[in-house]
Amino acid sequence: MAFGDEATIAGTVGLNGNGAAGVPVVIRIGDERIGEVRTNADGTFELTGTVPGAVPSGDREISAELALQEQALASVETTQPVVIEETDTRLSMTATESDEEDDVIAVSGRLATADGRTLSNQPVRILADGTAVGTVETNDAGEYRTTIDAPPTTDGTVEVTAVYDNAGTNFASSRATDTVSGISITYSLLDTLQRFGPAIILGGVGLILLAWDFRRGRRTVSDDARSYGLDRDSTTEASPDATPRVSASTLLGLARERLDEGETDRAIGLAYVAVRTHFGSTDAPGWTHWEFYNEAANQLEDAERDTLLSITEQFEHAVFAPVSISETAAAAVISAAEHLIGDGQDQSSQPSAQAAD
Repeated sequence: MAFGDEATIAGTVGLNGNGAAGVPVVIRIGDERIGEVRTNADGTFELTGTVPGAVPSGDREISAELALQEQALASVETTQPVVIEETDTRLSMTATESDEEDDVIAVSGRLATADGRTLSNQPVRILADGTAVGTVETNDAGEYRTTIDAPPTTDGTVEVTAVYDNAGTNFASSRATDTVSGISITYSLLDTLQRFGPAIILGGVGLILLAWDFRRGRRTVSDDARSYGLDRDSTTEASPDATPRVSASTLLGLARERLDEGETDRAIGLAYVAVRTHFGSTDAPGWTHWEFYNEAANQLEDAERDTLLSITEQFEHAVFAPVSISETAAAAVISAAEHLIGDGQDQSSQPSAQAAD
């Protein structure tokens, strides 16, 4: 038996071989009530109902129970085993950028069985770039509609996924995915680092640390800079020869300090910037972390490329994930950065890539 199939339940209620007329009988499949019927003059009853979607698939029981209170007949129940089969579902979804609000995505679709029967009052989860952002319920027509805020994006695209999980039903799970293009690019590398913590400008005059609060913790980059004698006015004009340079090893020292203080995301951010400082000639202002990786990877050996990939992935996790990275993982990132900087040819002393005027 499956969702929507008709089930006819028949039986007799009696005592000592004599039928009992007018007795209420409640019929259930699993825990779901199918209906109630009264016995005929001879004590027989018959009820036809359909299998509801709320009955989980698998081995279940059909039960008939006397709904009696303060009657001469005792309330009893009889059961019969039945197997409920899973019903395939189809979930459609369309995602488009909202015409009314910037950086808002309109999501709509429909949930039905594989043969087109409407599935109403069912929850559909919405994910944006793999992160759950909300749940919407289907209406009487099986349709759903909602809006979500566009997540941070560095390439202007967002993958939206609708998921039906079928929990506690006999409906199969299903999902649908759509990609929205043209979303405002929210985070360049500079914007990302500002959101994460230190705002760091990479350019021909070297590396300048600005006093931005970190996303987590109260200590600022200027505190880090002062502890290393690096706090200088970033707006002061100076010749290239007079411009102070913050070395990759200094940044790794800052990263170790932040790790010792338990600020794992900040530590990873500083270790990542140390790597980009080391490969200065490969970098260009405004590049995202993945644009930098794609360019730098072409100049690295396989082992070094794998190390840079791991550091970049952990940096992205530290910036965007809601949960901080563990101290063990952060320590591994710093060690990987030290290894990469130690093994790689120092490119930071070469002229840095410049943005076109």
